[in-house]
Amino acid sequence: MSSGHVRAPYRAGSFYPATAEACRRAISDCREEEPPVPADLRGAKLFGGIVPHAGWVYSGATALGVFDAMKNASPKPETIVIFATAHRPDVIAPSLQAEGAWSVPGGAVEIDNELARAMLQEAATDGALVERSRAHEGDHAIEVQLPFVLDALPGARIVPVAVPPVPCGPELGAATARALKRIGRNGVALASTDLTHYGPNYYGFAPQGVGPEAHRWSKDVNDRAFLEKVLALDARGAFEAGVRDHSACGPAAAAAAIACAAGSGARRAVLLEHVTSWERRKSGLPEDFVGYASVVFA
Repeated sequence: MSSGHVRAPYRAGSFYPATAEACRRAISDCREEEPPVPADLRGAKLFGGIVPHAGWVYSGATALGVFDAMKNASPKPETIVIFATAHRPDVIAPSLQAEGAWSVPGGAVEIDNELARAMLQEAATDGALVERSRAHEGDHAIEVQLPFVLDALPGARIVPVAVPPVPCGPELGAATARALKRIGRNGVALASTDLTHYGPNYYGFAPQGVGPEAHRWSKDVNDRAFLEKVLALDARGAFEAGVRDHSACGPAAAAAAIACAAGSGARRAVLLEHVTSWERRKSGLPEDFVGYASVVFA
């Protein structure tokens, strides 16, 4: 294992199971609800995607579809650059951990320090990236993905990047694509973001009231405006829609992943699933719920 800080798991036992065996069982359960991977993506070269990061009981199956698509890609990615929502208010610039590893139940995922250093160098001209391991403390947006990485892509490395909602996402993604090319790394860019957080208990964002029509608007109008930009590989447009409509908690992370994928050769984005927490685990009428989507860049 490379030298450097080994980040301990913060959210095992809450957002996802606390032991390796329980994670294996939960992943098996997720596969029963997992969206199918289109036949034309199997064996294709992939450049990344978008996954949600809620508790597995709500969004695990949605996220798993992307990792299984990568598992069946050709070639399989060596490194996953994970651009993730920065939930900490003190993270004011995109921040990566450049060395070490992240530990989760079942093992540890090493950081690709060569790629991380190349990213820092490529982004130096526009100040779009800093090295700060502490930016990841306590956050779940990357951590909840790592048991899926261990399951689908054992041996793959990561570069973890916490991204606040700042406008430099497209530039960060472009710099990452240049870094990948410069060192000849077979890597993909993954954005970890949820969609609209709707309801009185979600920051008071309930412009359409509550109930079925509010749910329809949140998913089919508000979420969809953001997803249309994602599916068009429009990094700047996705960021602007996410901020304007409060339709993505990680709009800059999504923009970075889109720009990196497009700069690496992606020509299309494929939506695997778009669902809400209420649809996944229905209880009463929809009042407070979150949108989730899984997208693959090919």
